[in-house]
Amino acid sequence: MSTPSNPDDHLPRRLDAGEDGSRGPAILLVDDHPFALATEALLLASMGYRRIGTAASAEAALRLMRADPSAVDVVIWNLNMPGMEATGFLRVLGSEGFEGGVILLSGEGERVLQTVQRLLGHGRLALLGALQKPASRERLDELLAGWEPSVAAASAAPAVPEPAPFSGDEPRTAHDRGQ
Repeated sequence: MSTPSNPDDHLPRRLDAGEDGSRGPAILLVDDHPFALATEALLLASMGYRRIGTAASAEAALRLMRADPSAVDVVIWNLNMPGMEATGFLRVLGSEGFEGGVILLSGEGERVLQTVQRLLGHGRLALLGALQKPASRERLDELLAGWEPSVAAASAAPAVPEPAPFSGDEPRTAHDRGQ
């Protein structure tokens, strides 16, 4: 069953020309509680993060991310979402090649968050950490600071050494041998 589109679901905005993006990643907040979603977005904005998107369901988040796979650097996911549990959502993200970071957010106790973090921390995704609701400004900033775009890109594409440049008659010799 498909969840109807929420008019408030949107990707983080793109960088404007000349903007360097120095204030961190493009963030997609995923939470089924409108008040929590708005509060989390305001908290991030007050911390200086400018590229914030929101989705009110797992389906909406996946739909947005499939429409523009490179638009999101970090997903902040409410652990207790109806319709799709965290493991399913993260499995889909990983199988579709998402190379960003994930922060889990939950109203459950710290032990539940730690257990889930241990279970999910061995996959392909960069699990940046887990926070208990309401998220503290300091801890959220600390986890977001752990996201590094170069690490995700480097782990996704293995380094291939550059071939040595040809010299002298090597190009003709290689061509003559059918190489």
